[in-house]
This record gives sequence, C-alpha cells and structure tokens, in this order.
Amino acid sequence: SRPETEPGGWFFEYRNAFYPDVDDTAMALIALSRMLPEGQGTDWSLEWLNDGQGGSQLALSGRSTSAAVALKELEQMQPMLDAIRRGVSWLKAMQSRDGGWGAFDADNTRELFTKVPFADHNAMIDPSTADITARILEAFGGLNLTAAPGRDWLQRALDFVWQDQCPDHAWFGRWGVNYLYGTWQVIQGLTKYGID
Repeated sequence: SRPETEPGGWFFEYRNAFYPDVDDTAMALIALSRMLPEGQGTDWSLEWLNDGQGGSQLALSGRSTSAAVALKELEQMQPMLDAIRRGVSWLKAMQSRDGGWGAFDADNTRELFTKVPFADHNAMIDPSTADITARILEAFGGLNLTAAPGRDWLQRALDFVWQDQCPDHAWFGRWGVNYLYGTWQVIQGLTKYGID
C-alpha cells in the first residue's frame, strides 16, 4: 500500500513475491540481525545515521585483526546489509497513521469493507495490532534502530502499544493464540527497547 517505497519486504507464502507482509519482513530482519558476525576476528556493530533527508543510513563499525580480514568480511556481508537496509526502510514506510502496523497494509481500516457479503471474518481490513507492532519493535530493537528528532516512529509505536492494552493488562494477538501470543509478543518487543 506504499507504491512509492523501494521494495524491501519478505512474503509468507511461496509464489507470492508481489505481496510482502509486515510480520514476515520483521521476522526476516530478526534472523538477519542474528547472522551478523560476532567474534570472528572482527567485532562489528550496527549504527543508524541520519542521511540528511529524513531517513536513515546503515553504518557498520568495528575492529579487525587486519585490514584484509575486515574488507573480506565487509564484502561478504554487503548483500545482507543491503537487504537489512531495504527491509527497515520498507517497514518504516508501512507504519499506519495510528502509530501501529497491520499485517499487510497501512491504514486499511475502513469498516465499511467488513459489511461486504464476501468478507471473510472481517479480513477485508487490516488494522494495526499490538502483536505486529511489537514484532517491529523486536526487529528494530535487535538492529539498534532508534528514533531521532523529527522521526518519531518509535514513540508513535510505543503509544499505540500502550493504548491497545486491555483493561486486564493483556494484549490481544490477532495472528496467534489470542491473548497469550499478543501479550508475549508485546513484552518481547518492549524489552528490546529496555522497557521493563
């Protein structure tokens, strides 16, 4: 739902390359973040720098046993770093106006669509949910991505999660085992940002 954004998402099903989804893109980024080398002669860390145009640039810093080892590792990591950058950019573009993320679309909340006779359990809309929003927090937290002045995606996401909490302090999970899944996922996402 953001055609002006550079492609960068992953998809759930085979042969569905034209319709990536937010949840699986976040999971792919979580997996990629865990594949960054640690202790293999070089100690790398990711940083996100302001690109001066309202976006972020991925920066990698580290210390190596030699320049040759560092260059070899950088060359090997380049495709993965490019994929991470595209995935992060795409996910940030998919944030809805309410601060959360839906599974496939941004700002797809028109209740009128649920009244269409062929609507499958209200699957015609894709509202933001706490479980998907928290998955993004988990992914971005694992990549050390923080918000900067003028780029308030993190605060908007946190506000959405807190507003979506149920009176009994649980969170509903749309894509898992309801409240157990939703609550677990939110806790997982919040702890990535040091929220107790």
